Amino acid sequence: KKTALAVCDEAIRRFPESFGANNCKYLQSLIKAKALTFNVEEANLPDKPFRVRIQYNNINKIYLRVIKHDADKFTKDIENYYGEKLIKKFLSAPVVKEWSVDLPVDGDHQSHSVEIKVDGLPFGHYVILSGTDKSFSYEKNGIAYGNIFVTNLSYVQRRTEDGGYDFTVMHREKGNALMGVNAQLWYQSYNYVLRKYEYKKGGSHTTDENGAFHVLPSSDSYQNYYVEFTSGSDKLYS
Repeated sequence: KKTALAVCDEAIRRFPESFGANNCKYLQSLIKAKALTFNVEEANLPDKPFRVRIQYNNINKIYLRVIKHDADKFTKDIENYYGEKLIKKFLSAPVVKEWSVDLPVDGDHQSHSVEIKVDGLPFGHYVILSGTDKSFSYEKNGIAYGNIFVTNLSYVQRRTEDGGYDFTVMHREKGNALMGVNAQLWYQSYNYVLRKYEYKKGGSHTTDENGAFHVLPSSDSYQNYYVEFTSGSDKLYS
């Protein structure tokens, strides 16, 4: 890309008013454009540091902010808002911590990625914002986000011959089965009047001594659902 920029500079210098020069200017703008993406594991252990992955182009510094954000509210927000309105929703939530990170830049205009340490957090659901502007203003700035649960809970599921599902809930770090975990089902249905999906409360289960419970098959084989796992102040959504 550095070579392409140099070739474009020469073309623009020699033929400044040409059609090709205009194309070169456009190509240069693409090469120099800032880009930012953000990845984080869906769940992390409480009070232990974890990593986020930042992929970037033409950025030498980013700002990060961790906010506490109710998981149910997060689901509604991303369904009802996008772009600048969604970011404004996030920015109105309580700030847990914020900091900045200098990124390595070698001027090659290529995409690069780094892993950044985030200090441990207590139980809860969080949104992590990353941006090229300290105030996270949306216009002319790169902004990306990811959401996480901080939890000791984990689970596996498998489809059974009757069309239902077996679930097993385990400690995320130790791997032992967890007894007494509440599992609340929420079924997704489409509201044709409001023209959007809604969630209706379904059955509730409690894990046995093997951390297990069984969900019977639904009469509607195409109906989706998620499970809300709760153990005291610890919570995880499937």
